[in-house]
Amino acid sequence: MSISEEIKLHIKLAEEELASANALFELGYYRDAISRAYYSMFHAAKALLLTKGINPKKHSGVVKMFGLHFVTEGFVEETYAKAFNRAFALRSRADYDIYYSPA
Repeated sequence: MSISEEIKLHIKLAEEELASANALFELGYYRDAISRAYYSMFHAAKALLLTKGINPKKHSGVVKMFGLHFVTEGFVEETYAKAFNRAFALRSRADYDIYYSPA
């Protein structure tokens, strides 16, 4: 698969995950909505990183490299990096902490 095709696939997945997050939120499935919202951000960030030839293998690497290459360089406002970092932390809680209740 070419880089261009991979970027398009990540964008498609970002859109699908965002639609899923919205639907799950409307149904009151907040934990799952958090997870899907994070994955939407993850795929969008991964697509952006791939445009620069950067392909982190770990989620934490995607979060870090997004901030470094798009926020620090002034392409994206810092509020988006903060939201991505927060979503990264909340997704872990939503997926793995049985006591976590976002409602």
